Amino acid sequence: MKLRSLILLMCSVPPSVAAETLTLVDAYQSALQNGSIFSAAQSEKMAAIEDLPQARSALRPNLSIISNYALEDYERDYTTLEKPITSSSLHLRLKQPLYDRPAWYRVARAEDKIKVDVLRLEEKRQQIAYDVSEAYLGEILKKEAFYLAKAERESYLKQWERVNNSVQLGLASRVDLLESKARLDTADAQVLKSENEWREAKRKLHKIIGGERGLQAGVDSQQLPTEADALLQLKELEFKLDDVSYWVDASSENIQRRMAVLGVQLMKSDRNIAIAGRYPTLTFSADLENSRHDDPTVLEDSIETTELNVRTVLDLLRNDRANIDAMALSVESAAALLQAVEESHKVGLKDLGSVLDAKAGLYATKRRMAEAVYTAILHRLQLNQAVGPLSERELKV
Repeated sequence: MKLRSLILLMCSVPPSVAAETLTLVDAYQSALQNGSIFSAAQSEKMAAIEDLPQARSALRPNLSIISNYALEDYERDYTTLEKPITSSSLHLRLKQPLYDRPAWYRVARAEDKIKVDVLRLEEKRQQIAYDVSEAYLGEILKKEAFYLAKAERESYLKQWERVNNSVQLGLASRVDLLESKARLDTADAQVLKSENEWREAKRKLHKIIGGERGLQAGVDSQQLPTEADALLQLKELEFKLDDVSYWVDASSENIQRRMAVLGVQLMKSDRNIAIAGRYPTLTFSADLENSRHDDPTVLEDSIETTELNVRTVLDLLRNDRANIDAMALSVESAAALLQAVEESHKVGLKDLGSVLDAKAGLYATKRRMAEAVYTAILHRLQLNQAVGPLSERELKV
């Protein structure tokens, strides 16, 4: 079944940089073009398509032509022949199978094999879509964490400069100066750590994308959606998140489940081919083989696993919705607390350490908010992947 537009991938990019910035769809298309796994799956599908005409050829008329031509020119009893001796023959043979059960079963198996390889190709494509989304959004998350760390470091630097001036004027103690310097040093370390994590996220994305696009790609102008956008997207599903039966029914389009169904058919085709020798053909030769292998648990296990995955992701999305709501309130509370502490510090009711702690709490809460939005996006992608299509349409901005 088709679901409505998937999610909240990014906010819009300004027109001046959109042409130079790698979008999620661009990254996904580049990964498809350069990925060896997807190319191998495409090759397997093409090979399966070629096997079908070969299987059908055993049921179609077969015309064989044998032609011979010979020329003899030699001496007989020391006398040269006046004309060479020539001989030629043409043999036509037409063969039309009228009853050949093994050939019929091979055709049926070839048709099922094409369906399996088409689904396997779709499975690889969806997995690439999810992997690219995870790496792409992961880089944006690390980028935002880096800029948050820089902003926090800048705030501590200004605070240290103010305290340093106050110390020189005798308005603040050396303890305040040392505490401000300690917070500034910690912020410097956090900036370096965030920068390294961002660089590693870039390498991961570029490795998945591959090719020249992967080497030149950048997401500097992209950002995660705000918590309001994330909640808006989740609320579009609010009437369905608690309807487990709806998503369980939708999971009938799950790729692994459909492949399991076709896998059972392939096993039946193999069994039919193996026992088809007991039936006579036009040559009246037949082999008898008694074998049986029915394993319905393969399909049952796949269905149960799919339904369990759907229920699990729904639980995670409900938790994400509650988490984003809670984190939004936490950000507001942390901002209000920082403002109150700074006002109290100005009138001497709070020391500098309280101001620094409030700032650290605000930035930590903002980082957790960004992580909550990132997690909600990935869980929403997992839900779409579990119930059926995860296509390029859902990855567009």
